[in-house]
Amino acid sequence: MVPKVTSAGRSFKGAARYYLHDKKADTSDRVAFVETINLPTDDPRRAVAHMIDTATHADELKKAAGIKGGRPLQKPVYTFALTWHPSEKPTAQEQLEAAREALHSLGMADRQAVIIAHKDTDHPHVHVMVNRVCPDTGRSASNSNDHLKLSQWAEDYERRRGHEFCPKRSKNNAKRRGGEWRKDRSDSRPVWMEWKKAQTKELWDEHRAQSADLRDSRKGQYDALWHQRGERMATRRAEIKSLYRPIWRDVFKRQEKALKDFDQTADRRRPENKTEREGLEQAPEPEKKRARRSAREIMGEQRNRSRSRSRRPKR
Repeated sequence: MVPKVTSAGRSFKGAARYYLHDKKADTSDRVAFVETINLPTDDPRRAVAHMIDTATHADELKKAAGIKGGRPLQKPVYTFALTWHPSEKPTAQEQLEAAREALHSLGMADRQAVIIAHKDTDHPHVHVMVNRVCPDTGRSASNSNDHLKLSQWAEDYERRRGHEFCPKRSKNNAKRRGGEWRKDRSDSRPVWMEWKKAQTKELWDEHRAQSADLRDSRKGQYDALWHQRGERMATRRAEIKSLYRPIWRDVFKRQEKALKDFDQTADRRRPENKTEREGLEQAPEPEKKRARRSAREIMGEQRNRSRSRSRRPKR
């Protein structure tokens, strides 16, 4: 038996969505069974709604019970898991009894809880989602020393079943009862990260070595793929030309015709009033030429200016 406590949370809906469904899916194939405790319904979704309602009205419950209001509970969601050894095959009733015993050892036997059994691994396990707020008094359950309490309960549970799978836990608990301080000796996160990086480096080195060995044998395949890509690009380029060339030709002809029409009517366009005509006649020769320029010349100058501007080196 291995009990594992997860960090406290704020959202019953988030925890229920994870435990009552498959990972990253809306299906529930991995759920073996669900049991509710201290709740008026067996429906897990309604049970979650009751737990949310209880946690939301904790202050009102305290006032009704005659208890002075204390600090509001920020994280009412408490979850832990109970995992059996792969060689063990506990029944559903045995799993439920173990979950109730674990709640009693934590001092949360009177709290609302939902027990969810999963069957997606080779070892049987259940998840227990608990509402730390008492539905009668509104008080929040303490999770102090919860790891130690579950460790001692798991030791007693294995002893009663007649097979001890974790002798090191029994030794540590015996030393704790003798007054000796014992702490988990698992690797810290920085040490684990270094080990993970080393494992990743070995995998990448192996991948690079395999790629280098296969490079020569795959060279012909790569060349064939590049040749096939070039042929497909050339074919597609020819298809685009044959498809859009008539369209471009018609557009060019329309533009040419529009420019010719504009140039032919340019000389017939005169100033509308006498003042403008006199000002144009008295203007210097360069201005007269500028006024009589064709649309083709104007567009050509604009195009040359834009090209020179684009070719100008950036500072």
